[in-house]
Amino acid sequence: MINKLEKFRKVIELENLTKASKELHITQPALTILIKNLEKQFGIKLITKVPKGIIPTEAGKILYKESLALSIKEQDIRKKINNLTNKPQPIKIGMIDNVGYLLFEKITEIAKNQNGSEVEIEVNRTKNLIEDVEKGILDAAIITKVERLPASIEKKLFKKEHFILVSKNSYTNKNELNGQELISYNKQSNTFQLVKNSLEKLNIIPQFSISSSSPEFILNIVLEGIGFAALPENLVSKYIKVKKLKKIENVTIERELFLIKRKENILSSSLNETLGIF
Repeated sequence: MINKLEKFRKVIELENLTKASKELHITQPALTILIKNLEKQFGIKLITKVPKGIIPTEAGKILYKESLALSIKEQDIRKKINNLTNKPQPIKIGMIDNVGYLLFEKITEIAKNQNGSEVEIEVNRTKNLIEDVEKGILDAAIITKVERLPASIEKKLFKKEHFILVSKNSYTNKNELNGQELISYNKQSNTFQLVKNSLEKLNIIPQFSISSSSPEFILNIVLEGIGFAALPENLVSKYIKVKKLKKIENVTIERELFLIKRKENILSSSLNETLGIF
């Protein structure tokens, strides 16, 4: 039953049977049958088809909410039982892909301080990381700023990053960037929207052709002399110093990163101390 409910939640979260079946690695007909069996079991319709996918009925919303609570409870039970074995439990931390360079030293320090516990890192989009923290799959995660978080999650500011515009080419001012190629973050990411909106406020309308979730990949493309990019200042400062890259005017974009966890989840003292947050 729990497995069926997990698949049902994925359908509701993606609002699309086709997308959900791909993520779950099952066929769409099999997923449709699973939903119909749940509807038969509960004696009520759980989803409604709409032009762009599906939406939950009132009964579907209730089932989603209660099954999510059940999943969280299951994770808590597993942790409590595992604690009785006295075996070190893995520390599970999530992060968006483009903050990895900030965490390499901290992750090493965390691993040394966990008394034999494994450290598992999940790299994902902010939306998915929030879901995994809420479900208890992750102990904590580092995400970009979002408007709202589930009531069960708390956040603290982790770091303020400053992005600057850089290129190997000689752009003397920001007005020359109109129509030029911006090597960007993936378009579905919050960071892409932050950079795009900030450039629009400066009346800079670039072209988009190459994108990546990795700042290191973007940096290497720009170092090849292709286009320009908005990258974290502490990532590119050494290249500016040795004149491999040039800073374009005095344009700075600020991004806030937050560390999130479930309110009732108590992080280990060493993890808490290393991250320096809660």
